[in-house]
Amino acid sequence: MAPDAATSRQPGSTQPGSTQPGPTQPGSTQPGALDDLIAMVPQAQRPAFAKALRGRVADLGAGAGSALDAESAVAAGALAQRVIEVDRRRLPGATPASQRICADLRETLPLRDGHFDLVVCNHVLEHLPEPAALAAEAARIVRPQGFLIAAVPHGNAFSDRLFRAYYRAFHRDPATFDGHVQRFTKPAFVGLIEDAGFDVLGVVDVGEAYAWLHKHPLLQRTLTRLNGLLRRWHNDAFLYGWLLVAQHRPR
Repeated sequence: MAPDAATSRQPGSTQPGSTQPGPTQPGSTQPGALDDLIAMVPQAQRPAFAKALRGRVADLGAGAGSALDAESAVAAGALAQRVIEVDRRRLPGATPASQRICADLRETLPLRDGHFDLVVCNHVLEHLPEPAALAAEAARIVRPQGFLIAAVPHGNAFSDRLFRAYYRAFHRDPATFDGHVQRFTKPAFVGLIEDAGFDVLGVVDVGEAYAWLHKHPLLQRTLTRLNGLLRRWHNDAFLYGWLLVAQHRPR
């Protein structure tokens, strides 16, 4: 599942290793610069994380390529030539710096144990009936003390409720699109990742996003602006979701 847009960090945002809300731009699902991602990680782990960003990367549920989105820092060459995109749909071609594998994320992935420095799981877990199984697969294929970047929507927020209604109305065929079958809270999201064998290093709140309304640009812009205003009044109800960075726990 591809990201909706890039995030720009603003002064006063979340401190490294924190799980408190940090400002994000409307429509964001992942940081738009390497410094934004690295700032989420405590100082002691930053050199290793920065190296992992340029190492072997598995992008699970890649869609059109979430780790290599044109607006993200990794698209500028941060991940070099070593990205494996995994998705069960055969979308048109992999991005130039990647290799695409067609595989069902609900099953054991055709990837080697401990092979990757970094696993990306961007807005995928909410689409799976058993998200813990994919989290466990991420822990299996990442190297010892390797890293995970994951994001999910807030399952009880306005934007996700609207998405579910939109999905029921226009995407009834699971072969063309999987709806959200999980309703995550922040504790449930963090707990899922920790139970899979990761230590969560940092979590940030993510702003409003209505990229799935791209066929209705006026409605999309209106909801994005309205959501931004309403979030100042009630952050939790109009929050889009969370993004975290985690490190594989030594055994």
